[in-house]
Amino acid sequence: MWAVAKIQHLKTDADRLKIIRNLNRILDIRVVDVDVLGGKLFFRYKNSFAFEQAKLELYRIGYPMVTYTRSGEPNESTDQSYWT
Repeated sequence: MWAVAKIQHLKTDADRLKIIRNLNRILDIRVVDVDVLGGKLFFRYKNSFAFEQAKLELYRIGYPMVTYTRSGEPNESTDQSYWT
């Protein structure tokens, strides 16, 4: 599933690298893009728990989600095209 999040305090390339580094530690999250100028994070996640982990991690490192849009959540047991 896809998510687009507006991130607070995202101003520099160093902020972008910190977000990517910390979210890559969560196995069920894949960062697709970080738009520093727009303050947006585009990422894929496997399930609702992974999304909540990403949300919590962003808050923990000082870049909380202001708003977000999530794609629909298909049946996780039959979703074979997760990373494609």
